[in-house]
Amino acid sequence: MLGDIKALSPVIAAVILVAVAVAVSLSAAFWTGRLTLGFMHAEELRVVGHCWASDFSFIELKLKNSGADSVRVDEVWVGSEPVEAVFVSGTNPLEPGDVAVLRVSYGFVEGETYKFFFVTARGNKFLYMVTARS
Repeated sequence: MLGDIKALSPVIAAVILVAVAVAVSLSAAFWTGRLTLGFMHAEELRVVGHCWASDFSFIELKLKNSGADSVRVDEVWVGSEPVEAVFVSGTNPLEPGDVAVLRVSYGFVEGETYKFFFVTARGNKFLYMVTARS
């Protein structure tokens, strides 16, 4: 009677167990990825170039939206004070991949280093530092 008992071989049982574990982990990974995908927003704003005025009365900053969402620049700060900034090319908001040129007027001094902060509509701040050189 003991010889008539049939069961799966250990090799087949191990293969089935591994296949089930892989299937469950892949489905969990896809589910969590889809779950968080709707909540992830990626604002990314970079300065890819700049050009000083000959008398250092303004600087033109070339901004690029390298993120996945549109970026609206609400405020521009030089150091700890807000300044007037005008888009001379491009649009505000910047769509993903767009480039725009922003002119910032200020009493810049040659040789000084300045910190520019760009505050977006979502409240994110992006920093750019540059020294005033001709």
